[in-house]
Amino acid sequence: MTHNDRLRAVGTSTQAATARIMAAWSRATDADKVHGARWYNDGELFVTSLAVQTGHPIDAVAAVVAHLSPRTRWSRNQYGATMLLTTGEAPTCLGANIERARKALYSDAPLRQGRKSA
Repeated sequence: MTHNDRLRAVGTSTQAATARIMAAWSRATDADKVHGARWYNDGELFVTSLAVQTGHPIDAVAAVVAHLSPRTRWSRNQYGATMLLTTGEAPTCLGANIERARKALYSDAPLRQGRKSA
């Protein structure tokens, strides 16, 4: 399935998606843009730190974070990932996301579990 096919399946187009992205960019403050530019580095630091803290491989931790992320704010995602990796539960995250994260955590190839959301 192509990118355009996926967009059509949810009732939009490349042009409409691009327009929404550009509108969001135009509303962003300078602080929003700085924060966004740092997000991936901060995420990598979080995943690495959590891997060291819990003894899980970095790719497994990254997969847990990715699977917990749909429809979840970053702070809840971080808390949920920390809790899942330390207690086995992720009380702030959605059930289906938790199940996918658990499956990825114990997989031989955690980053190859397919799409992170259904």
